[in-house]
Amino acid sequence: MSQSTELTGGAGFVYESHVAAYFMSALLAETVRPPLQSKIKSVRLQQAALGAPLDDVVIELDTSIQMKAHFQVKRHLIISASKTNEDFKEVVVNSWKTYIISKNENRNDTYGALTDEIASSSLRNVQTVCESARSSESSESFWAIEAQASVKFREFIDVLCKILDSAQIQATPHELYEFLQGFYIESLRVMTSGAPLLTSAINELKTVLRAEHRATDLWEALKGIAREGAGQAATYNKRSLQRKLVLFSFKDIAAQQEVKAIAERSGSGASGATPITCSLAFSHVGIEQSDVAVTALIVTDEPEELSDQIQSWKEQVARSALIPDENRSEIVREPLKNIVAQPVLAYVLLQNLAVADFSAYIYYAKKTNIEKWDEARYELEFKTLPLLHRLSSKREMICEIYTAEANAKRFSEAAIRLVSKNYHREIESPILKASFGKISAIKELADVIAKITASFIAGDQVAVGQIGYIKTRIRYGENVATREKHLRDRNPLA
Repeated sequence: MSQSTELTGGAGFVYESHVAAYFMSALLAETVRPPLQSKIKSVRLQQAALGAPLDDVVIELDTSIQMKAHFQVKRHLIISASKTNEDFKEVVVNSWKTYIISKNENRNDTYGALTDEIASSSLRNVQTVCESARSSESSESFWAIEAQASVKFREFIDVLCKILDSAQIQATPHELYEFLQGFYIESLRVMTSGAPLLTSAINELKTVLRAEHRATDLWEALKGIAREGAGQAATYNKRSLQRKLVLFSFKDIAAQQEVKAIAERSGSGASGATPITCSLAFSHVGIEQSDVAVTALIVTDEPEELSDQIQSWKEQVARSALIPDENRSEIVREPLKNIVAQPVLAYVLLQNLAVADFSAYIYYAKKTNIEKWDEARYELEFKTLPLLHRLSSKREMICEIYTAEANAKRFSEAAIRLVSKNYHREIESPILKASFGKISAIKELADVIAKITASFIAGDQVAVGQIGYIKTRIRYGENVATREKHLRDRNPLA
C-alpha cells in the first residue's frame, strides 16, 4: 500500500485538499456534485484509522436512506493490471472491500477514485463499462452486453479480474456486476486557475456569501480547512463548516439574524414567535452513586447534526497516536462519559464540547443537603420540575425526549399536568425514546455533562479543569436544595 499523502506531502496532498474543498463548496451551496446523485450532508477526510478502506474523502449524501460515497484521491492514475501499478490496484481492492461492507450493511454506497490526470480513452472505457452495469436491469442482461461488446469493453473487465485474483478475491459474475454498479473513476481538474470545475465552484460560493467578491477567498479558506482536517480525520457538515469560517458572512445565517432582530425590535418577543421544535436528552446522576445528585438536560433543534458532530469527536479521539490500531474501532463505540474519564483522550473531546451547538440545563444538590428528603420530594426536584421548566417554555416545543430513565413517562406526564395547572396551557406529550440508534449520541452528551458537573461540585480536581470547557454551554443551573440559580452571564457553576 502506498504511503499516506499526509506523510509524504507534495502534489498529491495539495490535490487532495483541492478535491475536498470542491465537495465542501457544494456542501455550503447545497448543490450536487458528479458523480453523486444528490446533495451532500457531510464531508469526512482521511478515515483510514476509522476502518474506511477508501479513506481520502468519504461523503454522506443527503438522502432519505443512509448512503455514502467513498473515494481515493490520486493526482495521477493509470488503468492497468501491471504489477508495478500499485495505485490502481489499491483503488480496486479497497473499492471491493467498501462494496462488501456496503452490501453487508444493506446500503447502496458508491466508491472509486478521483484523479487529476488520466488518459481520456481509459477513462471513457471505465465509464462506459460501469454505466452499462448501472443501466442493465440484471446481471444476466449486463453479461449479455459484455459478450458482444468491443475488445476495449472486455479489456477493462479483464483488468479488474486480474487485480482481484492477485489479491485472492473470488468474485462471482453477479458480485462483479453489482460492484461495477457502484464503481466510479472521475477526472476532477480543480487545480488549474480558470478550469471549468474550479470556476463553477467559485461561482457557487458567490451565491452563499453576502459579499460575493470574497468567493475566491472562501475557496482558499476551504482548501486550508481541508489540509487541517485531513490530519484530524475531520467531519464537516454545513453548520460546522460555517462555524470555522467566522471571517465570512453567509446569506442564510444573516437572514436568520435579521428576522430575529426584526422580531426583537417589534417587541413581539418569544411570546409572539413560533416555537422552535427541539429534542431533549435527560440524564441523572443519582445520590446513591455520588456525593452530589445532578440532572442534566440537553436541548437541540438539530439532533441529527449534533449526533454527527459527536460521532466525529469520537473519530478524532480514535485517531490519537496513543490508541493502538486494534482499539480504534472500540473507541468510536465508547460512550462519551468513558472517554472523558481518560484525561489524555478527554482533551480532544472537551475542545469540541466548548464550541458545540447545544444548550445544557443543570439541577443539582449535595448529598448532605438532601439526605433527609423522601423519595417523592427527590423525584419532584430532580425529575419532574426540570422537565416542567423545559416543557413550559414558549420558545421551544419539545417533541421528543431521549432517556434511559425507567419512569420517564410518569415524570413527563406529571410535568405536563403542572404546565396545565400553573400556566393554563395544554401541550402535546413528547415522544419518549428509551432505545434509539444514531441519535443515542445526544443521550451520551447529557450523560457526560452530568458526570463532569457532578464531579466538579464534589471537588474532583480533574473536573475542575474540565468544567471550563462546558460552562459556556450551560444556559441555566440551579441548586435545588438552596434555590441558588446560575445563569450564563454569571459564570455558571464555576
